[in-house]
Amino acid sequence: GLQEELQAGHYTLIARNGSGREITINGVVHPLPAIPSISFDGQLLTSTPAQQYQWYYSGNAVYNGKARSYQPFFSGVYTVKTTDENGCTVESEPFTVLLTGVLEQGSEEVVIQPNPVYERLTVRIPGVGQRSVTMEVRNTLGMVVVAIPAQSVTGVCEQTIGVEHLPAGVYFLSINNGRESIVRKFVKN
Repeated sequence: GLQEELQAGHYTLIARNGSGREITINGVVHPLPAIPSISFDGQLLTSTPAQQYQWYYSGNAVYNGKARSYQPFFSGVYTVKTTDENGCTVESEPFTVLLTGVLEQGSEEVVIQPNPVYERLTVRIPGVGQRSVTMEVRNTLGMVVVAIPAQSVTGVCEQTIGVEHLPAGVYFLSINNGRESIVRKFVKN
């Protein structure tokens, strides 16, 4: 396009119609912003500085993903589109996140059943010690669709979550004990 061929600077465009009438437009071409880079500290994705941000997961805009940093809840491919002070937008290269965080003890023994589920999902976490445990169910866009408030737990944590109101699809259960978290995928029929 024309903008790609122009260097940054001030330009005057003069256009004439068939009857010789002339119109003059003065404008500025701003330099393209730098392509943002993404870093990951094991918990947060962070973009290089910009004026505005929109995070994407697998090509879909992330709900509440409008800050410089974003906490991914799923393994997969993330990008960020940033906008500079001139309103120019540019997208990062894809960044793959592999979440491997686990609860201290027995994460391999975390049970969610039945899977697939129709109405009620039962979650059983052995050996959490004396902790406050929170749980969230997120859809594939990362939106929280069910939130279980923090509960103080000693020993085994068992929770039943009603999901009958959710549309059929793939969901992710995020379990957090204050220091570590684990995510389990389930299907709602």
